[in-house]
Amino acid sequence: MRLYFDSFVYDLIQRRNEAIPVRKWRKAHGHVIGASVNANVVEALRIPDRIERDTRVQTIMRVASPIHPPYDYRHYREIADELWRLRPEWFRQSPDRRRTSSYLRRRKREWLKLKDPSQLPDLKDELQRIHGLVGRDMQRQKEHRQRPNLGADWLPKHSDPTVQACIDGGSRDDAHWRYVTAEETRPALDEELRSNRHLEWLMDLRWPQPLVQWHRLWMCDADAARLPICRIVGLAELYQRDRQVTPGNPADRLGHAPHLYGFDFFVTTDGPFSEILQEVRTEMSDATLARVALIKSEAPSALVAIERAIA
Repeated sequence: MRLYFDSFVYDLIQRRNEAIPVRKWRKAHGHVIGASVNANVVEALRIPDRIERDTRVQTIMRVASPIHPPYDYRHYREIADELWRLRPEWFRQSPDRRRTSSYLRRRKREWLKLKDPSQLPDLKDELQRIHGLVGRDMQRQKEHRQRPNLGADWLPKHSDPTVQACIDGGSRDDAHWRYVTAEETRPALDEELRSNRHLEWLMDLRWPQPLVQWHRLWMCDADAARLPICRIVGLAELYQRDRQVTPGNPADRLGHAPHLYGFDFFVTTDGPFSEILQEVRTEMSDATLARVALIKSEAPSALVAIERAIA
């Protein structure tokens, strides 16, 4: 089975000193545990105590193998493919395979940098930048929660009647993930669509495009079935609104939640987050998503808890 552990699970494994037993169990059963440099490693690098930080990174490296291509690339790859399908005139040419291959080779070397502690701060800053660009939602969520019904009707009216008709013709959940995708990817493209940035592989996209045309593509034309990661990220933001807004919200939905797609089990010790993931699974019943396994944060044995959760 393909398993994804969020950072709380690695914390439990570290506290129980079970990295080696979990690795032996994984190998004995033929499981694959995928680690995200963007989420698992970046959160480990935020630990202020250097010894604990380095121990967490080593725990991740002993237990898991790197996810490649990384999920931030997969997120924007599905966006790029949908843009190319629907608006080929927005491109100078089809996305350059050589540029993409070069970018992915560089990203693959990130895992090797983890073996050299002196490289860790630079890696942290580099990977956090794009999350900051597409995760500017904390104040927005707080403002919307102050409205009636926790801001369930927050989606603003659009100036273009065609776009507004598409919003009115769909469900709240469908409109929300589309709007979040349109609004959050635009600043990321503004900042990252240049050499030596995270979206340099997409340089053949003519950018920027008119705002109304951008919204029309996302609210009216984009095919939900082709955009599972966009849907997960946008829906997770919607369901986070029903709960307390915390600084971890953007990291959870941008870094961890996308791993519902492409894995058999998503294992966490975070009860509220597991509920959000279950809601995403329910709304996306048309897609094949990982089952969510919740384990206790103070389980006597991380390995036993994991085994029972995925049995």
